[in-house]
Amino acid sequence: QEQFNLISAGRKNLFYNGAMQIAQRSTSAVTVSDNSNEGYSTVDRWKVDFGSAMGGALQAERVGSPAGHGPFSESLKLSCTTVNSGAMTSGSVRFLSVAQYLEGNDLQQLCYGEPDAKHTTYSFWVYTNKVGRYGFGVISRDSGDSYDCWGSYFDVPTANVWQKVVFTVEGNTAADIKRTNSFGLLVDIYLACAANRAGISDSRWQTYSTARLPGTYTDYVDFLDNTSNIFYVTGLQLEVGKVATPFEHR
Repeated sequence: QEQFNLISAGRKNLFYNGAMQIAQRSTSAVTVSDNSNEGYSTVDRWKVDFGSAMGGALQAERVGSPAGHGPFSESLKLSCTTVNSGAMTSGSVRFLSVAQYLEGNDLQQLCYGEPDAKHTTYSFWVYTNKVGRYGFGVISRDSGDSYDCWGSYFDVPTANVWQKVVFTVEGNTAADIKRTNSFGLLVDIYLACAANRAGISDSRWQTYSTARLPGTYTDYVDFLDNTSNIFYVTGLQLEVGKVATPFEHR
């Protein structure tokens, strides 16, 4: 009943801290690498994940958004500081992502595992000098602690301009979302993807495997290939339905 009342009162965004306004751990730049400050070191609830011994390092910080994007005063800024020297070719599962784990208790209204499982729409804004193809993935955890995944990608064709990215994900009728205060859904924006992280079918639910993204790994950028690379992200919204509506500022 409480969850229903919150939704009916206008809390449509299921992401936490989507506008990057809350940074209780640090508002200064933090250097992050595999097993060093990895995780929740800056803005609340958003994790920088160096997967499978991903090489290189970056600085993460909450900053004022670059000019030209008035609705969002803060962004998460990532800056490459050390180039990735680890192999990204066949056999490698390394990856770099910005991720959020959503609690299963907050997602039961999606009705996953039922015939009327709800569509959801994910939207966010990015700004980067690193043009190319980026990955996007969702991993769901069911009540039996099994996992399904949904993967796609987006292209950044122009450097240093704000771009809105939108994905509509059909409801997963095959598996529920675990009712837990631990994670029921994991959402990743991939800034690097090695060979064995790619290979699933695009834009449909399927049984989880090491592969999380469609296509071949050579399609995706490696954000840590040059110390001049920067990436900003903000305005992340996850809502029920097939349309990306205006961001819910709170």
